[in-house]
Amino acid sequence: MGKLNKLEIEFDNSKIVCYAGETLKGTVVIDLNGTLKIKGIRLRFHGYASVHWVERYSSGTGKNKRTVAKHFDAVEQYFDHSAYVFGANKAETHYLPQGVHKFPFEFFVPTGCPTTYEGSIGRVRTYVSATLEKLWVSDISTLKPFTVINPLDLNKDPRAKEKSEAINEATFCCLCCKSDPISVKISVENIGFVPGQAIPITTEVLNLSRRKISVIKAYLHMNVRYHTQKKSKTHQNVIAAMKRKVSKSHEADVLQNKLLIPSIPPSFLNGCNIIDISYILEVIIQPSGLAFDIPVRMELIVGTYPMESTIRSLTQSTIISSSPNEENHIQKKEVKNGLVVSTNPKSCISFMESVIGKVTIEDEEESDNIEDKIVYTPVYPYFSVQQSTDIFCVDIPPR
Repeated sequence: MGKLNKLEIEFDNSKIVCYAGETLKGTVVIDLNGTLKIKGIRLRFHGYASVHWVERYSSGTGKNKRTVAKHFDAVEQYFDHSAYVFGANKAETHYLPQGVHKFPFEFFVPTGCPTTYEGSIGRVRTYVSATLEKLWVSDISTLKPFTVINPLDLNKDPRAKEKSEAINEATFCCLCCKSDPISVKISVENIGFVPGQAIPITTEVLNLSRRKISVIKAYLHMNVRYHTQKKSKTHQNVIAAMKRKVSKSHEADVLQNKLLIPSIPPSFLNGCNIIDISYILEVIIQPSGLAFDIPVRMELIVGTYPMESTIRSLTQSTIISSSPNEENHIQKKEVKNGLVVSTNPKSCISFMESVIGKVTIEDEEESDNIEDKIVYTPVYPYFSVQQSTDIFCVDIPPR
């Protein structure tokens, strides 16, 4: 790269997370092995959502038959702001001497910006790019994505506190004989959860058939609906699963299971009008013999801040918290009316990479002048609970 050894963007928050309505802070770092003549150093802060997929179908008949590709797309812009941290957008020459140069920056992320999401045919993406505008030759750029969290406080949604039940029933036919039914009911005490929590599932089985129940399965489905003006499309992914063999063969049985919620974006994707996310809990009872599943489903709400009742159930007489920025540091918290009152405004928050996985940012408008591929994984608030003999550690994300 000639005189340029390094061009990087560093965030003050090493976890590259910023809540909507907060200020993102960072530094552009440039390392030179000689004096470099440039027009300026330009930053671009960009937040947007985009959806795109292609559907192919046949048109015409005989020799005139051909395959036609139809594109469906939509775009939303949340912010797009450029600013110079050195020089200006003029035909002037500026000199950067040999050595390491640091240019701090700040950017306010709009309050209504939706949570970052990366999917197969759509995304909500936010990033900062830095461009060295050179004289007479191609510019050099770097790009760094960051995760925006639009908080979803379960305490502010009355539905999250509601108990939910779902029922399904099936009968089996063998030749001309019809068996008595198997009824399955699942229930949860509330439908609001956060990543890191385990969903306590009560499954009641009334088996009036001659078959034994052999297996119970539980799945958490992530349904993502992508919208364009002409058409919508839904993708479904299994993001958590549990399987358990059932040894009992009682006519009536009650099974208790838990399904851990991994690091995932919140329900609804508030602030985005072209991508919507919902979560479905599915429990499947599998009788012995020929394959025949009995599914029961219900919708859950996944937020970023747990319900106070959840926190209260975990806060006992002694409550401590590990600071997110200091390893092995233990900080006591006060307890008032059974609730945690933290003297540390950052609280005890942890972030985990999305279970959906990594994406590569390439061959797009923002990466035209970037030589290397950008690999990125969004991170989301994770409510973790660590328990010892008489001590609980409770992660409490900011609202």
